[in-house]
Amino acid sequence: MEQLLTRPATLIRTEFLTTMSHELRSPIAQIMGVMELVLADDTLAEDHRRLIGKAVGSGEVLLDLIGAVLVRVLSYSSDLSLR
Repeated sequence: MEQLLTRPATLIRTEFLTTMSHELRSPIAQIMGVMELVLADDTLAEDHRRLIGKAVGSGEVLLDLIGAVLVRVLSYSSDLSLR
């Protein structure tokens, strides 16, 4: 009985987190793509290049964190469904 009650909640949580992961990753990836295009401009001032480089690095960290959270939650959800 307990498994029947927890499975739907686990499934709903997994679907929600998968959707949210996509909704967060897509705009971040687009922003990073634009910043990388700006970095490709040879006329960009060095101080601007450094700032945009930091922003790209921060975006990569954010994408990694979102991925790690999703992996952790999906792992937790599969552990619950096995019980």
